Amino acid sequence: MPARASAPPRPAARARRPRAPRRASRVPRASPLDRIDPAAVVARLAEAALASPLVLKRCDDVRVVVDADLARALALGELGGARVRGRGWSSPRDLTARDVELVARDVRVDWSAAMAMRGVVLTRPARGEARLTLDGRDFENFLRHPLARRAARDETFEFERGDVASDDDGYLECDVVMRDGGARRTVRMRPGEGSTVRATSRGDGDETLERALETFFERLVLDLDGTELRYRDMTIDARATAPTVTFELDLCVKRFPSPGIRF
Repeated sequence: MPARASAPPRPAARARRPRAPRRASRVPRASPLDRIDPAAVVARLAEAALASPLVLKRCDDVRVVVDADLARALALGELGGARVRGRGWSSPRDLTARDVELVARDVRVDWSAAMAMRGVVLTRPARGEARLTLDGRDFENFLRHPLARRAARDETFEFERGDVASDDDGYLECDVVMRDGGARRTVRMRPGEGSTVRATSRGDGDETLERALETFFERLVLDLDGTELRYRDMTIDARATAPTVTFELDLCVKRFPSPGIRF
């Protein structure tokens, strides 16, 4: 038999190249900003500034609570609001208060300044309301303070003494000296309806003086180095051992208190 033709040799199999290992999916690194709480940063800066002896001569207590959304705070410096509570405050020039509560809404700050620990810098005025509770000594300190004297510079009277006294309802008592002649008068004041004040002078009634004191408080505006307070109402608590008056005020913060305040 004829020999079978041998099959052609098969080509050698190519060696397979090893597959490159799959690259692990990259996990984005956490930004340092992800660990920052804007509300806490601003609150701590505000507390430190207010508690400084360069701002308040005395401060028994101060607490600041800030509401903030992370994205809006970082992008716009926008805070939902801020509340400041304090007790036993005294300014460098002895403007004192037993209790303080300040509430500001829609606050905007310079976030870069806060991150650099340069303090709380407002980028626009913040509005809200304030409550100041004063005892008799605080009220007298206010009447003797240059702010009150400046506010009354065009009045026919000058404040000499003040107190928060108690009867059934409580009242504020002011001793004033008339600029024309130097006569002394004592006037009692109570809250009226709405934002009004009712004044009654002791002895022979002096309706002109009474109306002047009513108008003084109803139109009172104080500028505390960039924080503006405008009278709205008052409440007198005569039940306590030491009677107090709480002033309700409209608040406009144009500039956060800084070292070297002048009130």
